[in-house]
Amino acid sequence: MKSLLFTALTISYFTACKAPTYHYVPTMVNAIPYAAAGEGQLGLAFGSVGLALKGGVALAQNININGFIGGIPAADDSYQNTESELSLGVQTNPQNNTVAGFYLGLGMGKNEKDKIGLTGNYNRPFLQAQFAAFDKPIFNTGARLDAYIGLRANYLFYNGRLKGNEFDDDLIYYEPYFGFAVGGQNLRFELLQGLAMKNSGEWGDGVRVFPYFGSIGVVVKIRKAKAPKLQQ
Repeated sequence: MKSLLFTALTISYFTACKAPTYHYVPTMVNAIPYAAAGEGQLGLAFGSVGLALKGGVALAQNININGFIGGIPAADDSYQNTESELSLGVQTNPQNNTVAGFYLGLGMGKNEKDKIGLTGNYNRPFLQAQFAAFDKPIFNTGARLDAYIGLRANYLFYNGRLKGNEFDDDLIYYEPYFGFAVGGQNLRFELLQGLAMKNSGEWGDGVRVFPYFGSIGVVVKIRKAKAPKLQQ
């Protein structure tokens, strides 16, 4: 419990206190592995995204759609934003409860930082690759684990104003990430963290991207009920 509290406080510190140095704070990654066609997932996350509702559904064994909507509300002169994301995913057939996933998506949002006179709108198309394990038993405890590691490449188109002047930029940045969700059969606690990295030599140019993102939350899996076994 102490470690979870520390993580939450750390995320709050980064988003609330460090954001003035940067123009854009990365939000979150939707890292959802699916066990079967028809499975859905809903979640609530808190962190660098602010507060977000996320979810997705496996349209088929190998095709899924995912999305989230969230934001950081206004509070004095601190950083605030709203962002939403939608992606289409392709997932390999499960092998020993492990899958690889590839996603094509688009994020859209707006942000504001009164303290430095920043307002802006942005679009963020992206490609994402991920390796994940799902529903892994944790010894004989009855608990289950999902775990994932991946990389997302983003192309950020930013249009705004900084101290009354036009402020436009487009840039590529990368987000290596990892996370896990642990709990019961269908209700899991989730922790996800990652880095945001621009190309070498571009760290201080144009839109400055905060180099860390993270979130904690809960995930609910919505599955088809299994048919009862017939008695012989």
